[in-house]
Amino acid sequence: MRAGDRTLLVQQLGPQEPLTERQLTNKLAQLSQANVGVVYFLQGHEEYAIDGSKAGFFEAANRLRDENYTVEPLNLANTQQVPEDADVLIIAGAQKKLFDAEVIAIRTYLEAGGSVFVMIDPQVTTGLEVLMSQWGVVPENTLVIDTSGGGQLVGLGPVAPLVTDYGDHPITAAFENGRSFFPVVRPLQIREVDNVDETPLLFTAQRSHAQPFTEGELAIDPNQAPAGPFAIGVALSRPAVVTDADEPTQDEPTQAATDLPSEESRMVVIGNSSFATDGLFSQQLNGDVFLNSVNWLSKLDNPTLSIRPKEPTNRRFDMTRSQQILLTLLAIVVFPLLGLVGAGTLWLRRR
Repeated sequence: MRAGDRTLLVQQLGPQEPLTERQLTNKLAQLSQANVGVVYFLQGHEEYAIDGSKAGFFEAANRLRDENYTVEPLNLANTQQVPEDADVLIIAGAQKKLFDAEVIAIRTYLEAGGSVFVMIDPQVTTGLEVLMSQWGVVPENTLVIDTSGGGQLVGLGPVAPLVTDYGDHPITAAFENGRSFFPVVRPLQIREVDNVDETPLLFTAQRSHAQPFTEGELAIDPNQAPAGPFAIGVALSRPAVVTDADEPTQDEPTQAATDLPSEESRMVVIGNSSFATDGLFSQQLNGDVFLNSVNWLSKLDNPTLSIRPKEPTNRRFDMTRSQQILLTLLAIVVFPLLGLVGAGTLWLRRR
């Protein structure tokens, strides 16, 4: 494929791996983007792995690479700050509290016009609570229970709310009434904060309620009065904080500074992280929620904010040489003989 001076190689890897619609779509999207985004996944607090060493965000990381992103892990305990080339910082399912210095580094990055994607699970304190509250988001210490029955139609239980109602935002504009689901999700309180634009993204069904965790097995009361819908995802933006170093000096005309586009800080918060893990990423619109969120956060030119084509399920299976011979004998010899024997027996009985 060629677009202007840019060329991308699109090739079939082998007879068993033909080109797919998704691969071609991703290559076209890469050609249309002038810039390559850089995404960092925070590590060091039992977040999901992205290297495939265990189940986690390996599929999500690869899909980001397909969409022209450079994907890297980040341990703030080693770097002390978010790298300057970071377009998006992803915090995916941290299970341990971040150090104060790490939270300060993330706040500094955000204030300078950075973008952060926070996926926070129930019953977890990450240390980001104060930072999120400053943006008007407070994750509740409860669990959403979906009693609408909609999830059962697609094999989900009441602790995995099925979402078909989306906010008016570029991330979800193409979703209409499509389905996404979020296993074990906490609701979000969203309040207005000066200079922050907030848009709820994901809403549970009206027939849902929130209940606290209990020790041992979770007891679900299907007769509890509905209290939904609950917001379980939100997109936020605010003007970046201008520091003294950013302000024009006496030698720099003020008009030149006003001609430049103003920096914007962005954040997306979702009350669950497992929705985009390996195996669930490709289900329904789950992967699109994740990818569209990253693309919006990246602030790159011409981001792909849509529903991506799904790969057809590969139902082929490989057989050994002996299995092929056995199957051939069954089809050509054994089954026809059984049919002849059965027909002959029936004929003899009728005589």
